[in-house]
Order: sequence, then structure tokens, then C-alpha cells
Amino acid sequence: MRTRDNLILQCVVVAAFIALRFTSPGWLLIIGVFTGLILLAFVPIALAIWVYRCGQLDAATTAAFLGMAASLLVTGALVGDYADAPGTYIPLLMLSGVGEVGNDSDWLFASQIGSYCALAYLVLLGVTSWRVWQSRRVLRRQPPATLQPGATHTGW
Repeated sequence: MRTRDNLILQCVVVAAFIALRFTSPGWLLIIGVFTGLILLAFVPIALAIWVYRCGQLDAATTAAFLGMAASLLVTGALVGDYADAPGTYIPLLMLSGVGEVGNDSDWLFASQIGSYCALAYLVLLGVTSWRVWQSRRVLRRQPPATLQPGATHTGW
């Protein structure tokens, strides 16, 4: 995957995550903003900017970025939010018109899937950070193309 496409994808996914979280009224977004947890959603953009100069991502780093984007999107869509009134607000259901679901509803299974995706996002955040650090370290060790054997020097 080209790094430019990756940066665009990460920006779109983070924007969609934030928009989905704003659709459900509740305390989760407020707690996330005041504790700084919402900043974890912006880490993929920082990582994508960090590898932007590479031009091309290898397959493992691409898979880590795509997995992180998918898990963040599912987390934003399915993690339930709770307000002062009894019930759960799931952003995807709020957009589809279902609205609030009761605490004994079958829809709470969707919120559990969202919670597992949040855990997967945190794991993939670490994996992606490690892959980005490894790829940047390898690129730093490679000499420029003009110094490699057989390359012609065009600067003279």
C-alpha cells in the first residue's frame, strides 16, 4: 500500500470513529475527552505521518494498519454508551433509527463485539507501532541509491 493512501485511510477512519461516537448520547465520549483516552484514536494518523516518507509499506505493516483501521471503525460503531437513564445507546443502532436498547436486549451482544474490537485495536496499536519502528530502522540503515554499487552519480 502506498503511504499516501494509508494516511488518507487513517484520517477517514478516525473522522468516522469520532462522528460515530457523537451519535450516541452518553458519558463515554465525555469521559474519553476529559481523561485523554480519545487521543488513542489519533495515534494511527501519527503513525501514518511517521511512515509517509517511505513511499510504500510492506505487507505486514499494511495488514497491521488495515486491522487497526477496521477494529477502530467497528469499535466506534458498536461500543455501547450509557446515559443517566437506564438503557444502552449503540451508535450504529442510533443511525439506523432503533434508538435506545434495553439492558436485557439481544443488541447488547453487538456492544460486546465492539468491546472485543476495542481490545483488538489496542493490541494492533502496539503491533503497528512496532512494525513502523522496525521499518523506519531498516530504512535508516540503507545507504542512498547514489552510494549503492552500480548506481550512477547524477549530482556532478
